[in-house]
Amino acid sequence: MASLKTLLRARLVCIFFSFALTVAATGLAGWALQVLHDDKVFMAKTVPGGKVEAQDVVVVSALLCAACGFAVAVATYAEIHLWRERRNGHSPWILRLLNEIALGVAALFVLGVAIAATVIVVGRSAVLSAPGFTQSTLNTLAAALGKNITYRGTTAYESMICAWFAFAFLTATWVLLVLAGLHYRKESRERAAQGVAAHETHAEKTSQSSDHEVAQQV
Repeated sequence: MASLKTLLRARLVCIFFSFALTVAATGLAGWALQVLHDDKVFMAKTVPGGKVEAQDVVVVSALLCAACGFAVAVATYAEIHLWRERRNGHSPWILRLLNEIALGVAALFVLGVAIAATVIVVGRSAVLSAPGFTQSTLNTLAAALGKNITYRGTTAYESMICAWFAFAFLTATWVLLVLAGLHYRKESRERAAQGVAAHETHAEKTSQSSDHEVAQQV
């Protein structure tokens, strides 16, 4: 098993990337929602009765914001926990347990949303509609105006990629935290064994001293 110092350093790197990637994913997903709103307003002004139907990417972008926002909070807590652990030289088991649970939940949340985002963002597009216009006409008009109606062309796609990388680093952080817990438990067992051995040695010396005193009195 790697040394505790190595585990702490590796965990610090993973926490940093987890934090950076989740912040980026949250920002990009929020940006995608803002751009979609602007496109809806633009469509309504350009074509009478024009609408942009993109409820699926709205939902998945909102979920990306929620999942990655939660992961940001968890990564922040994990960094505070790591700082206290390095300063004190140990970590209470209850704090490690809470950290493990929070990181596990955050990683699974991000994974589920990343899978949903992959299904929706990679292969789907917004649907344009307006009275008296065909779908192909509206798509041609959007292209002529420089509007990309595919979800892959929005920042929701970059947010999805960041979410996948964030999941990888959150999982790595969780694994390193578990390994650190095993290291602490091993040290605890060794200290307990040394304490028992020292107690037995002290008891043996005390017994020998008592026998010697009795022998002298006799």
